[in-house]
Amino acid sequence: MARMIPKKLPSTTKSKAEKTLFQIFEKDLSDDYIVFHGTWWQHIKYIPQDREADFIIIHPEQGILILEAKGGEIMYDPLNMAWYQNERKMKISPFTQARDIKFKFLDFLSKHNGFKNKDFCIGQCVAFPDIDGVVNNLPSEAPQEILLLRPQLGNISGWISSVFERYKGERPFTKLGDQRTDLIIKLISPSTEFKKYIANDISETNQEILQLTQQQYDILNNLCQHPECIVLGCAGSGKTQLAIEKARRLCQHLVKTLVICKSNNLSLYLAASLENEINTGYCVVSIFEEIHPRKSQLTFDFTAIILDEGQDFDSEETNYLKELIPDEGIFYIFQDSNQNLSKNANKFALQVYPTILDKNCRNTHNIFKYAEPFVSCSHAINSSFMAGKDVVSRIYEDTDDIFILLENDITNLVDNHNVLPNQVVILTDMHPSSKSILSQYSHIARFDLKPYSFNQDKNTIQWSNIGMYKGLESDVIMLFFEKEKKLIPSNWDIADRYVGATRAKSFLVVYEPPDRDIDF
Repeated sequence: MARMIPKKLPSTTKSKAEKTLFQIFEKDLSDDYIVFHGTWWQHIKYIPQDREADFIIIHPEQGILILEAKGGEIMYDPLNMAWYQNERKMKISPFTQARDIKFKFLDFLSKHNGFKNKDFCIGQCVAFPDIDGVVNNLPSEAPQEILLLRPQLGNISGWISSVFERYKGERPFTKLGDQRTDLIIKLISPSTEFKKYIANDISETNQEILQLTQQQYDILNNLCQHPECIVLGCAGSGKTQLAIEKARRLCQHLVKTLVICKSNNLSLYLAASLENEINTGYCVVSIFEEIHPRKSQLTFDFTAIILDEGQDFDSEETNYLKELIPDEGIFYIFQDSNQNLSKNANKFALQVYPTILDKNCRNTHNIFKYAEPFVSCSHAINSSFMAGKDVVSRIYEDTDDIFILLENDITNLVDNHNVLPNQVVILTDMHPSSKSILSQYSHIARFDLKPYSFNQDKNTIQWSNIGMYKGLESDVIMLFFEKEKKLIPSNWDIADRYVGATRAKSFLVVYEPPDRDIDF
């Protein structure tokens, strides 16, 4: 079986011809074939554009074939030199389209080491899988040897080999080889997986593989069709991870990209995740304050800008950033859809309809249900349905009690549940942090207690106020409400509960004072 990328046919595929060919390629080609379906890449010349091939067929020994597929009834009008599909005139000949995509793809590859010599075999072909034969002669642009019809589907491997042989007869070629094949996969693969790097301390990095949902997968690939886009989602829906992965892909395609947010802690996380891209010189991660026109020392030669936590930016700031890139540049905003979170949450800086992420993929179902009452979104949100542990709620009478409760719970987690200290973060609603009771302590139980920092000792318990930890996450969150409860909570109080709770991936403990008595 061929290696298909993506592994499953995307739900957005409507073409019956593409569905038929996908199944045949997967079933009947040998496992040394790699077949990309619906592959998008950034074709860079003067401005960013996106190009699609229905299929790219790769074999390490043979080379590369670009295949354009057309289903249904196909006709050619020789007088007007026009092609028709189901009686509708095609905008462009499928043979011309396949040839143009081949040259665009070759131009794209030649920008990368290993492909500059263009010494490998690359060709184009066209498939009419619903057609049994050609009645009249084909035009000169359409050699029958590169036309796949229904009778050839039964021996697809033999037919593809014959097309490769046709192109190899034109001039000598060097084998593509495994190394270059792997590089192509890295450059254009619409992979259903991506890597997220969480720094646990200075010397080591814990690498976690996240499986993209079908929704995230579709959005990531559809972004290529739009130079401007807003991705709107609830907490834990994968906005930051999609922003990181999109930045990676743009940098792979040599697009100079600025990734920007307003939180210093989040910017450190983004920079660590994009370290390789930053080292290539094609990526810069910055907080907005650093690129303010009066402070910035950056040379603004970016072609793409990605905003994370976009609800933190007002329209004036967004317009300023848009002016830093060419008119045809790429501008993506990833923002939270919770209307309680920010006055800007339901205001869209770009004149486009937002793309929605409605599935929470970070939190367990129990954490999701705890946070759900504090969310006000314009769209439905859905749980991951990973049950997880129950959320623990603790009531304390005064601030002296809270530290004892925290010490007991942390000791229990580390000693009895094999939780590492650096998997625990304490969050407080007190702002500024200097007013928190936590600022008075340097130890909790037998562990160091320090304000959150991206690089921290693994035996240290970290703490932060909720606002400074926005956009980040931890396996265990101990959510500590210090401020006196109000009879009617403000939007900011509700937002603190939403943001604080949804930082927890696996386990959440909530500490709060008792409800205030109502004096009638």
